Amino acid sequence: MLRPLAAALGEWTPREHANWERDPLVLLAAGWSEIVGEDVALNTHPARIADGTLLVTTRSSAWSQQLSFLSERIVAAVRARIPQTPVVRMRFRVGKISAEPRPVAGRPAARPVPSPGRAPRSPSATAAEAVARFRGDVDERQRAKRTAGWKECQGCGALIAPRCGARCITCANARSQRRTAA
Repeated sequence: MLRPLAAALGEWTPREHANWERDPLVLLAAGWSEIVGEDVALNTHPARIADGTLLVTTRSSAWSQQLSFLSERIVAAVRARIPQTPVVRMRFRVGKISAEPRPVAGRPAARPVPSPGRAPRSPSATAAEAVARFRGDVDERQRAKRTAGWKECQGCGALIAPRCGARCITCANARSQRRTAA
């Protein structure tokens, strides 16, 4: 029986042995809103990684220009979240951005969950306002995590929950793989 392509792709799931969980772009897309903040994520999305360069599609040239000023901070945040990523620099291009959250590897799209105790904010009027919100949100999250007892991973410096060991799961896995290989 023939079905519409969109319906077939929506129900598709990768095989167990597929490597999508290791693909840096898939991992990056899954955590993009946590890395750059909700406002920036609504106006951008990671498109591809080639030769150490992360190509990010933006809604307008104003977004591209504003984010180019923050590219070093974003690369640092990407590398903290996904240490094995080959990303060392960023490029931006203007393109079409979907208003809906993007599904990852055949999974249904997740709706953003508003933070508890925080009223939903209106969208930023300008890219500069969104960037300023992004900086404030990152600083606020880091302060809250440190206050709650979060500590830095000994491997990559990312903040990890107090109940975790000395390393984040990514660094612990990499260390384990290095030991196994040795």
